[in-house]
Amino acid sequence: GIKEGGKPIEVMGLMLGRPHTEEPTTLVVTDAFPLPIEGFETRVIADDDNVVNYMINLGETLEQTRKERFMGWYHSHPFDVDEQHSHCYLSNTDLSTQLSWQRQEDPHGNPWLAIVVDPLRSLAKSNPEFGAFRVFPPEYSGPANETPDGTIVEEDSKRVELWGACWNRYYKLEIEYFMSPQAKAVIGILSKNFLWMRTLGSTPMLERENRERFSERVTAVSSKLETADVQMAHGSGSRLGS
Repeated sequence: GIKEGGKPIEVMGLMLGRPHTEEPTTLVVTDAFPLPIEGFETRVIADDDNVVNYMINLGETLEQTRKERFMGWYHSHPFDVDEQHSHCYLSNTDLSTQLSWQRQEDPHGNPWLAIVVDPLRSLAKSNPEFGAFRVFPPEYSGPANETPDGTIVEEDSKRVELWGACWNRYYKLEIEYFMSPQAKAVIGILSKNFLWMRTLGSTPMLERENRERFSERVTAVSSKLETADVQMAHGSGSRLGS
């Protein structure tokens, strides 16, 4: 999301879905619904009464039209564009939120899922950048220096850089995409007739080459403006003297 004035903000929503009928350890997300919540960096700011009432009303409406139920939440980390890695990780606040949901939903056969999206890197790479996560129980103690994706990283600063300060408290899930025949048909029509995806995915200023030449271009524009000012000053002086 973009706040008035151009400052990126975190956005949040709930996901609809269910466990896979044949593979209980696989979670299937079928839809997503944004919530009236705004946040800055790693802290989500919410008006509790408004959000809770919104969620209740949304849930009641969906119960009448959908067989799935709420099974997770998503939010964005719109920080900056990093060439080396994404900002898809769980912060301290994210970890507490996810753990609270898991304790509430998991015992009722509804494993709760967290998804973090890196929107700026997604635009820069023209490819969705997001991660799916779940949190370990507080009493769990994993292998030394094991990060959420299962790799061992010896350097502590590197672990924190990649996965945040809570790198040993959660784990990453594998992601697969699927699309219904109806959705494929709609996407095909939109991409063929309107090319809206090309517009959304095209952000030249986020490309490395253009970013590196940005200062050079600003200098060139500044030089041209100075030349124009001098020419205008000379022109004004000649007219005043005539």
